[in-house]
Amino acid sequence: MIKLYHVGSGVKKGVYEGGAARNIVLYKYFKKNKYKLIEITENRILNICKVFSVLFFLKNSKIVLQYPFLGVPVKIKIIRDIYLLLLKRASMRNKIFFDLNDLPYEQAIDLELKIRKYFLEIEKVIFNINAKFSFASYAMRDYICKKYEVSIENTIVCENGGNRLNNQINISKYLKFIKKDKLNIVYAGTLNKGRQIENILKIVINNKEVNLILMGTLGEWINKEIQKSNIIYLGALEEELAHKIVSFCDIGLIPYDQDRFYYNIAFPVKLSFYITAGITFLSTEVVEVLSINKKYNFGYTEKIENWDKFFTKITKDELDIKKEKINKCKKNFYWENIFKKINF
Repeated sequence: MIKLYHVGSGVKKGVYEGGAARNIVLYKYFKKNKYKLIEITENRILNICKVFSVLFFLKNSKIVLQYPFLGVPVKIKIIRDIYLLLLKRASMRNKIFFDLNDLPYEQAIDLELKIRKYFLEIEKVIFNINAKFSFASYAMRDYICKKYEVSIENTIVCENGGNRLNNQINISKYLKFIKKDKLNIVYAGTLNKGRQIENILKIVINNKEVNLILMGTLGEWINKEIQKSNIIYLGALEEELAHKIVSFCDIGLIPYDQDRFYYNIAFPVKLSFYITAGITFLSTEVVEVLSINKKYNFGYTEKIENWDKFFTKITKDELDIKKEKINKCKKNFYWENIFKKINF
């Protein structure tokens, strides 16, 4: 019998989005399915011992690893070198399965972040060992298969999902921010400048028919710079609370820069976050959202320069039709149903 192991991060309360959300849900999934959990904590030395022991000692087992989360501080060269050496060895003695939610090297180049070249070194090893891979989007899978000549038979696409709405959450103190006589639009995600948040604010700031609700980390600057009654920043809220507030809104926003390569290979977690909350979305014309909307036709895609006109023309009746479509198929975007596609 093949023993099943998962290296991942334990469940903690807080705000989760992007790769962090996927990592947490995978942890819960494997715990429920009785995998042996190699839990990564805040103790770096203990983590290194755990991960290195798994890769060195295990034999005839199935080991599920996550990327770019690997459980050890790979920016330290000697630890990275040992990790990659042990990974190669483990791949010859076990079945290795990588779940990929991000490509940090490509992301850094395209989004003008600090480039960590060691991730390129890690990628070259990961995609050239005997392993199978789960990707968060089709575009990301196709890019890696082409770049590293990975056989598509060794891959599967498992998009980012969302949780079921928790109707037990009390949001009574937040309902005052929902204006029934206005178009309630919401953005849930990281809010640092440079993510086209400024463009959204410019579009909305003088539109008296639109009520914009923002929630997420790094948005403190908004309340300092913007004092408008139709722009509300609620701060970084716990996921279930934010999800419930979103369910009372009309449209969820995805303002990805469609001219940047990375945003066109990523599958936005906030897309499924809005869908599983039961509301439609307005996104820029990025590849993965276009693909999903072509299949279901329950959202809207427009260049961000056209969003102002969109907000003027859209009606509540039309939005209700979209919500009906979403409620019929949102179960397809629940995390537990998405992970059923993967034969770990």
